[in-house]
Amino acid sequence: MAVAVVVGVIAINWFGVRKSVWATRVVVVFVSVVLIAVVAVAVAVGVGSGSADFVRLELGPDTTVAGVLQAAGLLFFAFAGYARIATLGEEVRDPARTIPRAVPISLALALGMYALVAVSALLVLGPGRLAGSAAPPAELAQVAGVRWLEPVVRAGSGGGGARRAAGPAARSVTNHPRDGA
Repeated sequence: MAVAVVVGVIAINWFGVRKSVWATRVVVVFVSVVLIAVVAVAVAVGVGSGSADFVRLELGPDTTVAGVLQAAGLLFFAFAGYARIATLGEEVRDPARTIPRAVPISLALALGMYALVAVSALLVLGPGRLAGSAAPPAELAQVAGVRWLEPVVRAGSGGGGARRAAGPAARSVTNHPRDGA
């Protein structure tokens, strides 16, 4: 499945940046809908069955400065891709207006999605199980009893990652011939 996703992303990039922007929109909507569905079902099942524990959201005695700094480091890398927005200046209609608006909107949406998934994962899985999980959204789907969503979540994660990696490649391929490189 992951190979098919990567081949699909490469094929989209072959057709150019405009198609890659369209594909990015599709992937973002797909991943967002799947994540929201998994979170909603997991929290509903967790609260309904009593397995969701709101005490898990409290800071415990094992919370340390080092742990908070490690989490901040992970969040830094999660948001590091936003510098790429500035490289898209020549691909939008009014970059002086569009880019300054796009950055805070996209940061707010991404932060909201990260917070939604993190809070629901802590609530339903707990910190121990969450720390040991390689794919928390897939594990949320499993806990919620919607196992059929697990491969969809994994495909969405792979597609999002492949899109992020391949997007700059599409711009490089289109810019090199134009710049004479």
